Amino acid sequence: MASRTLVKQFLQRARTEKGPQFAEHLTLPYGVISVTRGAGHGVREADEQIIGVRLSPQLILDCSKLTQPPYSILPSCMANANLDDVLKAGRPLWQDVRTKLQEFVQDLDTSDDLVGQSCSDDCVLITNAEVKQMHQPCTIGDFTDFFTSPQHACRGSWERLRPNWKALPVGYHGRSSSVIVGGSWSCDKSEQGQDIGQRAASSIAHVQRPHGQFVDVDGHLCTGPSQRLDYEVEVGCILGGPENPLGTPISTFAEAEARIFGFVTLNDLSARDVQYWEMSPLGPFLGKSFASVISPWVVPKEALDHHCRRSRDLNQRYPESL
Repeated sequence: MASRTLVKQFLQRARTEKGPQFAEHLTLPYGVISVTRGAGHGVREADEQIIGVRLSPQLILDCSKLTQPPYSILPSCMANANLDDVLKAGRPLWQDVRTKLQEFVQDLDTSDDLVGQSCSDDCVLITNAEVKQMHQPCTIGDFTDFFTSPQHACRGSWERLRPNWKALPVGYHGRSSSVIVGGSWSCDKSEQGQDIGQRAASSIAHVQRPHGQFVDVDGHLCTGPSQRLDYEVEVGCILGGPENPLGTPISTFAEAEARIFGFVTLNDLSARDVQYWEMSPLGPFLGKSFASVISPWVVPKEALDHHCRRSRDLNQRYPESL
């Protein structure tokens, strides 16, 4: 559990950097963690999986404790082992949970009793050292990769964009079962002894260098481990809200935006040689489906809203009919 000193240091730093109403400016990302407790606490099983909210590099809020007395400020779904039910609930609940968390953190700054209680055997505040492992924050039912910015699609040259890119979201479905959590993966060495990742102490997933067909530098068709692995650093968007029935589209920008729960960073791994050989005419397949790595912490959309700006290229991107 966290010490009073650690909590006081966090509060003082937050107040200094963000002002008296600092809580409303905190990011408060969500993650799913397993915690380890020392002997004598008797509060939680060593491997219990919980939803946590990160306050600082050292401090995490245990959301399950805030669903129970004497706090009882969060809905019961925040005591679950992942964010699935939270995502299904939709934006009104997301906004309410964030407001309650902000109020709780702000109250810590004005109540020594609350700080003491949070650092007691209630263990509302835990330290990073107690985190045994990070988990995938939610069940990923679908995964779609989009060609988003012109900088990504054609290195900033509007003339090279295909006509459909300016009229609709260009994307393809990925493999949701191969999305894994960053900081918990490693990659086997290829036959040439090259790594594309480092083994983490808490490895829970394993990336195997993909095998497939590709054309070598001499133009010969080969089968074997990919020789051209790379990754692109991208932004992943976690969507939620009530399920829309099959055949009932989400048809407006406002409706789509209301389903954005938050964002993760994403490493889009690719076996380029395999991809280039297989993708014509139907698109990527094995060269893009062996692994995609996301960050374990999800930054809520509300934390980034004040950074949003209207695209300077908006009038160029969309035909007048749209």
